Amino acid sequence: MKHLSHLVLGMLLAATAASAQYRPGVKSLGGTFDFDIPESGPQSITIAPSLSYALSEKVAVGAEAIFGGEGEVRIFGIAPFLRGNLALNDKAGAFARAFPVFLYGDLGTDLSSTTFGFGADAGLYYWISQHFSVELTVANLAFLKTSVDFDGTELADETNFTGSVDPSDVTVSVFYHF
Repeated sequence: MKHLSHLVLGMLLAATAASAQYRPGVKSLGGTFDFDIPESGPQSITIAPSLSYALSEKVAVGAEAIFGGEGEVRIFGIAPFLRGNLALNDKAGAFARAFPVFLYGDLGTDLSSTTFGFGADAGLYYWISQHFSVELTVANLAFLKTSVDFDGTELADETNFTGSVDPSDVTVSVFYHF
């Protein structure tokens, strides 16, 4: 009986210490939840669920849906992406994503906005277990073209190029891998 308990304990330790990294065929479901409650001005909330599929240890494809709001403004969008992973050890690594963006904003009272563009972000990931990981997105870059319409008539058309490596802009995401 003593040998059986040692065998079971050894198997549990081996399973816990096993490498938890991206492999071909791994699907990931998770995303980001973000909110801001300022002292003055409107509150904001963003929910961005994501689903991806690992083509190899280093490359994954997927899509992220974006739902957000600030005050009376509501935003909906989708961003399919191509992701590169670079393992640093058995549990941690770095990633970079590139994606086209489409966002539609309901600004209230017959006002709407449409945004098209391209973006990229980069960060670090850590596997908590075989099925769960956490990610920190630490840098982002975006080129966006936005048009604002009032009842079908274009009011404004602007192009923005933005980026950030500000520690206050770091986002945290949690993923389940299956």
